[in-house]
Amino acid sequence: MPPRDPSDRYVELALAIRQVNRLSPLPPELRSEVVQELRRFHRTSLPSGSTITQLMGYQIAFLGEYELRFLFREIFGNATYFFDTHSLNPVIIDLR
Repeated sequence: MPPRDPSDRYVELALAIRQVNRLSPLPPELRSEVVQELRRFHRTSLPSGSTITQLMGYQIAFLGEYELRFLFREIFGNATYFFDTHSLNPVIIDLR
């Protein structure tokens, strides 16, 4: 795979932030946290191979940079698992 143009990452960041701000079902304060994390995440150099990192207060295990960026977009950017609940310990069963 050829090296990526560094400007590609800035375009990717801008598009991700725009998506969160315009389309996310998250409350405004949580959207703001996601955008802050996107910016921090963008500046972070990620190790290759299987590792664990902290994102949005959670420990996340991942196999590589692509997988981590995909997981972040799905879980936090797209708010895939977001829902209102009164339970302090909700359970999510993902069958995909």
